[in-house]
Formats: sequence, C-alpha cells, structure tokens
Amino acid sequence: MLLTCITLFLGAWFHSLIDIARGARETVAAIDRAERTRVKFHLGDHAMSKAEPDRRKAPRFSMRLPVFVNRCNGQTLDASTFCRDVSSNGIYFYMDAAIEEGTVLEFTLSLPPDDVLRIPIRVNYSGKAIRVKALSNGSYGVAASMESYGFVGEA
Repeated sequence: MLLTCITLFLGAWFHSLIDIARGARETVAAIDRAERTRVKFHLGDHAMSKAEPDRRKAPRFSMRLPVFVNRCNGQTLDASTFCRDVSSNGIYFYMDAAIEEGTVLEFTLSLPPDDVLRIPIRVNYSGKAIRVKALSNGSYGVAASMESYGFVGEA
C-alpha cells in the first residue's frame, strides 16, 4: 500500500515537472517570437547599425497620431504635427523648426477611439526632447520622453 502511494506520488510529481518544463519552454518560445517580431518591427525601414545600442526602455508602436506641441521651455508654441511611433514612456514626432535636445516640452496626443469609450481621447504630456535629428525633407525628428500626463477629454 505504501509503495503504491509513493509510486502514485512520484508519477504525479514527474508529470508536474514535465508540465512545468513544457510551460517554461512555451513561454521562452513565445518571448523569443515576440522579441524577433519586435526587432523586425522596429528595425524595418529605420535599420540601426549593429554598433548603435538600442536605447528603448519599452516597446514602440508605429502609429501616425495627431500631436499638438503646446509649449517649449515654457514658451507657447502651438505647433500641430503627427507622430511616427509611440511607447509607454516616449514618442517620436516631427517638427518644422529645430529645437535643442533637453528642451522641456508640453504636448497633447490625440488617441483614437477604442471599443469601449468610442470617443477619441486627448492626453497632455510633459517631457523632454531626448534626440533631435534634421531630416532630408527639411523637417526635424524629435524623440521625446513622456514624464507626466493628464487626460483632457474628447478630441
């Protein structure tokens, strides 16, 4: 009787280990697939050299959304533009005029309606220009941090 109980326990324990290993293998495979997709998604047309480190702290999503730059270093700017991509802590958008890296920014991002609210939402952000790059078309690409935010309401 004791031997039967031990055998059943060891069998159940062994199958649990197999399930754990199978789940871990599937999780690692899913993470690997997501990472490969992220790398393909992010590198796309904007391939970085292998020597340049990836500075992203969060995944970016390619979205062309309206952006309204309200203020630069406390000065009213009121510039309407759009973004190339956005993440939970940063945004890349275009500007007609150059700004300096480190410039304190206030901008509003208009988010598209979702299935629940069905209305566009505007979010005010405060952040800084992290990188500014002159582009071939005469405009400037601005990578900015999103340090604080507040909801405005309907767009």
